Amino acid sequence: MKKAIGILVVLLMAASAQAAISVNFSGGWMSGPYPLSGTTGAVPLGNWNNWMTGAHQNMTWATSPALIDSDGNATTVTLTAGSPNHTQLQDDGPGPGNNSGGIQTLFYGKIRANTDGGPTTVYSTGMTGTYNLIVYASSNVTLVQGGGTGNGVTGDGSLGSGYVEGTNYCVFTGVSGDFKFTTGNAVYGLQIIPEPATMSLLVLGGVAALLRRKRR
Repeated sequence: MKKAIGILVVLLMAASAQAAISVNFSGGWMSGPYPLSGTTGAVPLGNWNNWMTGAHQNMTWATSPALIDSDGNATTVTLTAGSPNHTQLQDDGPGPGNNSGGIQTLFYGKIRANTDGGPTTVYSTGMTGTYNLIVYASSNVTLVQGGGTGNGVTGDGSLGSGYVEGTNYCVFTGVSGDFKFTTGNAVYGLQIIPEPATMSLLVLGGVAALLRRKRR
């Protein structure tokens, strides 16, 4: 019994330790790029991945390097972003209140489909487990892969007084495995936030089975 409890503690610690992933589309076509270097986001985190540079201007599809998590550790997760015909990499900054680790910087760089390019699309490769997906965008977002729930409603991407759900970001909960979403306008960034409660329940189920086996 004590051994089983010890296993439970170790597994729960491992489950709760899974780190998030944050991505900033950093711009750089006109006057950027605008990398994030501090702690920010609707879920405040550091170690943001700064992806998309001027080299991606007028692309169709581009795939990121392997992303790092919020602890600075390498993952096997990559993103692919673009549109069927033509995607523009754009800059909205710099502007008042420019800072290297805050909301202004996140909303400076963006990607968006050109008028002849269809919707802006972003999808992942290598995601596992269940998580919440936060998308920073200037128009409504449709999740077409991943099975999560959420209305995907955003406003015009304005900064307002800070991060405001339904104004400059939306949240999909209970997403599982790889995701894919589309939007009719700009995407500024995203965050992948694991669901430790879900992971813990899975661990508890495994330990419960272990205990039942022990009693037999």
